[in-house]
Amino acid sequence: MGQVSGGERQRAHIARALVQKPKLLFLDEPTNHLDPDAKGRVLSLVTTLGVTVVMVIHDLVMIPEFATHVAMMKDARLSAYGLVADVQTRASVRETFGVDYRLFDDNDRLIPALDIRKNHIQNQGKPL
Repeated sequence: MGQVSGGERQRAHIARALVQKPKLLFLDEPTNHLDPDAKGRVLSLVTTLGVTVVMVIHDLVMIPEFATHVAMMKDARLSAYGLVADVQTRASVRETFGVDYRLFDDNDRLIPALDIRKNHIQNQGKPL
């Protein structure tokens, strides 16, 4: 394991958990260190296992595609919980994360995106 990349290590950890045939799977940033295609493959896999998956993920654009419910936290407190479409809204993402959340219609499929540059441009010159 010491000779593999972070993404390969992440996939190995998930594989090790799956071999145990859990009924409930807790994943903390399972797509960390993965390229976009690998992220999609990992999340597609875990959503088809027939087990309940509780996952911590900061990649907001992945949530609508792979989750049924979402819990949002702000300042280490639960700020909202429910169905993704009801909870992950423009207003809640702006309030929680300070960025703009957009949904683009592409042939009757909504594609999520985050507008992080707009916020960055408005805050230029301010300390991080």
